[in-house]
Amino acid sequence: MAERRSKETASASPKSAAHYVRRGAEAIRSRYTLGLCEGVCPSLYKAERQALIQWAEARGALLTEDFLRSFSYTGYGAEHRVYHDECNKLAIKATHPNRFGHSTTTPRLGATPAEYLRRLAWCNVFFGDEIRVLGVICDEEQIQVVSSQPWIADNKKDPPSGEEIAAYFAEFGFLPVSENPETPVFYSPEFNLLVADAHDTNVIRSRDGGLAQIDVVVGAPGPEAVKEFNLERFTKASSTS
Repeated sequence: MAERRSKETASASPKSAAHYVRRGAEAIRSRYTLGLCEGVCPSLYKAERQALIQWAEARGALLTEDFLRSFSYTGYGAEHRVYHDECNKLAIKATHPNRFGHSTTTPRLGATPAEYLRRLAWCNVFFGDEIRVLGVICDEEQIQVVSSQPWIADNKKDPPSGEEIAAYFAEFGFLPVSENPETPVFYSPEFNLLVADAHDTNVIRSRDGGLAQIDVVVGAPGPEAVKEFNLERFTKASSTS
């Protein structure tokens, strides 16, 4: 019964979940800095992990692997296992254990829980993904975030070209900043946000012919990303215009 209730009512916006996790982690760490807790102050990652579990407990959104077994498994990528909820025409995604996708703040490193949730929220804002956070699967050692978004049938025989992908993101104000065509990265000077992992596995052509992103990484660039992609040139261009 608990599994069914979670499946039906635990859905939440990524934005609200990210806000809870960020604030919760701040509260957890502040108790150590104020001397209210003994021991070593946990890292940001560990504090956010603890706050994420607290969020799931507060919402009755603690799930088990049995929750995923009710859907059709379709495969996995670098960041998620993917299932098909055929009844509701949804893609169900579970992050790999103890991993929260890629980070835009520090390239080639993993994201924190709050960073991952903000990424989902930005995808909703820009691309209308309608992503919802369904809950968290966790035990003493492992944790996964489970989310849903509308299922998009992929025209696998006609993947989009790099030029088409660039034109797609240009519609949302994102400009190409990576010279490597195998790892496309785009940047919005207006919002100071990066879109990474934007290759033709994560940007697909639907069966109606349109393009849709299904798993890109969106987030604010950190100092390393600013340097790697020379993002300061956009600030300079803006100041001289």
